[in-house]
Amino acid sequence: MARTFSRVMVIGLIVIAALPLSLEVLSLEGRLWIVAYPGMVGLGYLLARTSFVRPRHVVIPWVDYFFVAIILLRGIGDGAVLPEVRTIL
Repeated sequence: MARTFSRVMVIGLIVIAALPLSLEVLSLEGRLWIVAYPGMVGLGYLLARTSFVRPRHVVIPWVDYFFVAIILLRGIGDGAVLPEVRTIL
């Protein structure tokens, strides 16, 4: 199920990157990031087939991501390093 979903998502992203939108709507850098995503999915498939990656190698960054997102949204201090991002939350 997850493999089928990721394949459909990858095909959709390639189609989005190839759409004839102007560079003002979707920049070249944005298109490159969208096209790079299928490569990351493929790398994930290859790493998952090895014994190098264990479930805890996936779970720990997944849990840490929540805290990183909170830090990035709240900002650090009053400074210009990581300013606060205004949200409706």
